[in-house]
Amino acid sequence: MLSVPVPLSEVVDRLTILQIKRQRISDPQKRARAESWALALEEAWDHAGLPELPELPEHAALSEVNAALWEIEDRLRAREARRDFGPGFVQDARSVYQLNDRRARLKAELDARLGSGLVDVKTHPS
Repeated sequence: MLSVPVPLSEVVDRLTILQIKRQRISDPQKRARAESWALALEEAWDHAGLPELPELPEHAALSEVNAALWEIEDRLRAREARRDFGPGFVQDARSVYQLNDRRARLKAELDARLGSGLVDVKTHPS
């Protein structure tokens, strides 16, 4: 295993995604891998003496955003399989980047709250 420094928000974000996977993946092997990874990250978080995740408002917000992204991406894949590229597809596609922008803001807020020494950098064309 490789230990790599990352912004604290990346750990929280990844944990919310792994929680979604633990709930929604039906394949037992894949679900077990998500569980194992989540437990390793939770242990690292706990050993670092950081606040409990439920105490962080950004944790709940990231969970909501990532769950919404999961559902939207499932709909996009289903629409693409049907070759349905109408208004619903366009609306969902636009909401992906809008939610990802919100996700980036939440992660920046979380890094600022926790005094993370590393922060992600985002840039998009205007």
